[in-house]
Amino acid sequence: MGMTVFARTNSKAWRLRDGACLGLFLASLGASATLCAQDTQAKPDAPTAAAPRAEQPEQPSGTEETEDAPLREATATTASAPETAPVGETSVTVSQPGTQLAVSPETAQEDPAGTPTAGEYTHDGFFLRFNVGFGYTSAFFRSDFGERGSVDGGAFNFAFALGGAVVENLIVYGETFFSTALGPTFRSGGETVATRDDDVSLTIIGIGPGVSYYIMPNNLYISTTIGVGRAVLEVLNDTASSNIGFLQRITLGKEWWTGKQWGLGLNGELMWGYLPDEGGALYPLSVAVNFSATFN
Repeated sequence: MGMTVFARTNSKAWRLRDGACLGLFLASLGASATLCAQDTQAKPDAPTAAAPRAEQPEQPSGTEETEDAPLREATATTASAPETAPVGETSVTVSQPGTQLAVSPETAQEDPAGTPTAGEYTHDGFFLRFNVGFGYTSAFFRSDFGERGSVDGGAFNFAFALGGAVVENLIVYGETFFSTALGPTFRSGGETVATRDDDVSLTIIGIGPGVSYYIMPNNLYISTTIGVGRAVLEVLNDTASSNIGFLQRITLGKEWWTGKQWGLGLNGELMWGYLPDEGGALYPLSVAVNFSATFN
C-alpha cells in the first residue's frame, strides 16, 4: 500500500516546478511512513523482545548433575558415618547436624597428671623397697642331749631390698632383714624367766636374694627371700651368736600408688629357718605386719 501512494505522489511531481520537487518528494515519504505505521498498528501485537539480563550462562543439565553429585555424596557420607578420632585423642561422634556431641568414656577418664609414659605406674626398671613393722619373734632351742627351751617376745621388724625388673611385674633383688625382740621371755625345763627390755634382746638377722611378683591391676604382690643368717642373744653386756644357717622370708601385700613411681602398702610377713649351734640348733620363727614404701 505504501508503494502505491509513493507512485501516485511521484507522478504528480513531474508536473510541478523543479523548485518544488524536493518538497513534494519529502512529503510523499512522510505520507508513506504514516500509512506504514497505521498498517502496523492494525496487525496483532508482536511479542516484544525482553532486554537482555546480565546473568551467568546456564550450564547443561547433565553437566550440573555430574558436578553436584560428588558434593551430595560427600555430604551424605559425612552425615551418616560417625567421625572417630585416632587413639589417644578425644573421639567425638556426630550423628546429625544440631545433635549433641558425645565424648567417648575412654578419653573422659584420662589421668589428671597426663598420659602415662613408659616407667610410670608400672613395675619395671629400678626397684627399691623398705619394710618397717611389728610382730612376734621366737627361737626354739634343742640340744644334742635332749634339752629344750625357747626365747620369744614382741619384736620390731625391718627389711631393705634393692634390685630391678626382669620383665614387667617380675622383680629380682637382694635383701637384708632382721627381727629384734626386746625383753624376751626364757622358757626351759618348765621354768619361765622374764627379762627387761634394756637387759636382754634376741635378734634374727639375714641377707640373701629374693624375687617379687605383682598381680596387676590390683597391685598385689608376693615376695620371698632365701638367704643365710644367724641369731644374736644379748644379755646385759654379753653377746652370744649362733652359727650361720638358713633363713627364708615370705611376704604377701598390697600397695597403692602415691606417685608415678612410688607406692605405699601393707604386707604380712613370715620368717623361719634353721641355725646350727654348738651342741644343738635354733629354729627361729617370726610373724609381723609391715608398712612398705616402694620405688619402681
